[in-house]
Amino acid sequence: MDGSERQNKTFSIETRALLQGMQSHDPQEYYKEAQKLIQKLETEIRALKCSCNVVAPIERLPPEVLSHVFSILRSYSLAGGDREWLVATHVCRRWRSAALECADLWSCIDFSQPVGMVNAMLERSKEAPLSLEFDARYKPAMEKSSLTFRQALLYYAPRLSSITMLVGDRTVVSRLLAIRAFPRVAPMLERIRIEGIFDNHDLPRRFLQIVIPSLRYLTVTGCRIPWERLPSTPQLTFLKLENDGRYRPSMQPFLQSLCSMPALKHLELIDFLPSSVFSLTDPTSLPSLQALVLVDGPTHLLNFFRCCRTIKADRVHLTVDAPGYAELMEVQVLRCLGSLSQSWKDSTTGAYPARGRVRALKLIDFNPDMNGYLLDPCIECILKDGSDEPQLTLGFRSSFPHPDPLPYIAKSLDLSALHSLTVSNCENISKWVWVIIFAPLTKLNTVEFLQSSITTFAEYLNEAWVPLPQPSGKPFSSLKLIEFRGSCAGDSEDNGSSLSTLIKLLLSEKPGTIQDLRISDCSIPEGTYETLQCLLMQGEPHLPRIQLENVYLTYPAEVFRVATLDTGPPQNAPADVEKE
Repeated sequence: MDGSERQNKTFSIETRALLQGMQSHDPQEYYKEAQKLIQKLETEIRALKCSCNVVAPIERLPPEVLSHVFSILRSYSLAGGDREWLVATHVCRRWRSAALECADLWSCIDFSQPVGMVNAMLERSKEAPLSLEFDARYKPAMEKSSLTFRQALLYYAPRLSSITMLVGDRTVVSRLLAIRAFPRVAPMLERIRIEGIFDNHDLPRRFLQIVIPSLRYLTVTGCRIPWERLPSTPQLTFLKLENDGRYRPSMQPFLQSLCSMPALKHLELIDFLPSSVFSLTDPTSLPSLQALVLVDGPTHLLNFFRCCRTIKADRVHLTVDAPGYAELMEVQVLRCLGSLSQSWKDSTTGAYPARGRVRALKLIDFNPDMNGYLLDPCIECILKDGSDEPQLTLGFRSSFPHPDPLPYIAKSLDLSALHSLTVSNCENISKWVWVIIFAPLTKLNTVEFLQSSITTFAEYLNEAWVPLPQPSGKPFSSLKLIEFRGSCAGDSEDNGSSLSTLIKLLLSEKPGTIQDLRISDCSIPEGTYETLQCLLMQGEPHLPRIQLENVYLTYPAEVFRVATLDTGPPQNAPADVEKE
């Protein structure tokens, strides 16, 4: 008995009878009979597969839980810019039924999809609040898509919860933004985001210049905003407006608009502050404000602070247009910080944070060339003990080289209590910065370099740390921890040499104030590593703790290997360093 005959014995009686009579049947008649039997067997197979799905543990989940899982999957897919979550609706009948019955699952509609899919999602969303998104920046068939989006705005206005418009074509912009009446009939509208391209269009003057009772989030970027006042929305908590400086509101209607937003928590204005000054007997107050971000010229910032005398915010971020002359830089920095110190008041303690002492400082993008600063440097200040987030951030913006703002900021801020300094993405901090600003600080105990050059710092320490009777007489008299992570671009060789100099300097100090040196994700000469190993084996009692992690050792033959080393805790290590 061959294999086919043994297999036939397991078939059903009906199948075996049909196979055995295959030769005696008319071919057409046999084909019809075979097709009927195939359909019958396929129906049985589907029923068996469904029964297996029914007894699977996941099928015991109620539809509400399945819908929640689908919603989470959709949120992850949308964050990644794809629609892979739709695959879950084709796994089985029960999953698809649960997905189709969940109206919220279909309420976030991207109009870059085919029109048929958009219409299907609108139908499946039933009466759920709608979040509509339209991206016409790179879409070739934007004319038809914009028409559909415009129709949806008008027809589904009572159900609108969120609107996102990413537009770049003047025709599309004029058609979409000409819809001025839809907020009047959109009682559920909570979120509006409009992003465009400055060179292509202006917003209509009266667009959104009406009361939108439920609006909580509004951001408009990349558009010229010819508004005299901000939208009057009493429930607004987040407002971001980016202008190009061509249109600016008058101060009086601008301040009146701010007064109509008592719930505002985040205010971000880029080139939108009024240029005129308006005298108020009762200065404007922002009682609920938590974050203030202003990017503008120094005159506009000064005018704003003069009119908003009570700013109760946890975080303030200022970016000032940097002038090309040192004298103007000094005047503008001092005036801006001075005006801020008169207006900014802590909501809990009642103190003025900008007048307080800086606990931690972070320097970002301080990379001067021969002519000055081309990038926009930034300084983050932590003013509260125990805080990890900066309360005050100062940035500078310019399209041409400008002088170093650091000395004027140091003159404006109280650095006497500074205990932590972080240098991030800085290729060339001048040696005089270490000498004049940071070396005299008696409470500075931590210096951290992130993707930054350590060359001038190591050179200064090598020059300044001559044998003295007491450690307190040296520069950086309280410095206990130096951490270096990553080499800045194009400076790995200099950093390797500087790190070697720094390590040899620390090993020669008897006694030394520095108790920890941490180096990671960079390269050092192989000889320096061997020196450390020898000293570790000798058990020198005065050695600071030196930790190497992911350090590349460079050999003369340009061979690299990764090394890790830890000399162990130093003697009398401070508790705050030991925890780390």
